[in-house]
Amino acid sequence: MDRVHLRKKPGRTTFEVSFTHNGKRVFQALKTSDRRAAAAIRADLEYKLRNRILQLPREIPLEAAIDAFINYQKGRRTPKGLKIDEGYLRRTLAKMGVDDLTNVTSEGVRAQFMAMRADDYKAKTINRYREVLHCFCHWAMKESYLFNNPIARVERYPEPAPEIRYLSKEEQSRAINLFRARGPQLLPLIATCLYAGLRRAEAIWLVRENIDIQAGYVRVLAKRVGDDSWQPKTRRNRAVPISPLLREILKEAFRTPSASPWAFPSPQGLRWDEDNLSQRIRGVLKNSGMQFNLLTLRHTFGTMLAMKGIPTFKVAHLMGNSEQMVRRHYAAFIVEETKEDVAF
Repeated sequence: MDRVHLRKKPGRTTFEVSFTHNGKRVFQALKTSDRRAAAAIRADLEYKLRNRILQLPREIPLEAAIDAFINYQKGRRTPKGLKIDEGYLRRTLAKMGVDDLTNVTSEGVRAQFMAMRADDYKAKTINRYREVLHCFCHWAMKESYLFNNPIARVERYPEPAPEIRYLSKEEQSRAINLFRARGPQLLPLIATCLYAGLRRAEAIWLVRENIDIQAGYVRVLAKRVGDDSWQPKTRRNRAVPISPLLREILKEAFRTPSASPWAFPSPQGLRWDEDNLSQRIRGVLKNSGMQFNLLTLRHTFGTMLAMKGIPTFKVAHLMGNSEQMVRRHYAAFIVEETKEDVAF
């Protein structure tokens, strides 16, 4: 007789069942911590298995499933993020040699991640692959293409504390002076990322109306410009106060009218391509003795706020991050206790 095994995994509060169907081992989370309810579900599954009335997953070619999933994700992910996710998904399944959705197994994914780890992939990168696969298989479950999500049984890799690179106050002055001399067109963008903590995409998507020098705010807003639209990474609009140092640089930059709608346009008056912008910044820094990127400037902003003792919820709001992320990145710099507090 077909048997359905019921168990509660160590460290879990809910039950799961396992059984063999068409020669494959199937695991299914029950989402209940009540043993009687779990036992009733197990009995129902055994009855369906015994009488061959268990509903089979719908069949779909793997390529069609991936295409349907990507289409489902449109509107939920930015175009750039969706493109990256699709690449992760297709590369992983191709390396696993999977040609059918039901052949995606916990063991296969775990083995693939172990191979990636051996090839010096970072734990954070592997966890990102896992996240994309988990989302894909969860969608497949909801669409009745899978009995269960095999990725749920694949453990995340422990990630080390993030290495935060930031500029000292002396380095900040050097960077501003360097771009003032070598790359004056880039100076307002560099200063905005440094003194307002904007992400690269947030900076290049700013239009002039988003920078209100009189009111004293840089407004990071979702927008549509022509045929292109953009959303902040966290899909939350925010306003960042303009510091005195940033105000002077922006006033000078906006003194001359521009035909371009962009606050920081490329030399052609267009919105910067992210990779071209980074390449241009590296060109300015070449042979200068300084090495940093726009993420370094953003981390500098967060670090300076933490060092000043700004509460984490305010830092999170100003940076468009969660408070948990702020603590993870800047915990070593957060001044919430003084030396006197620990002197006893």
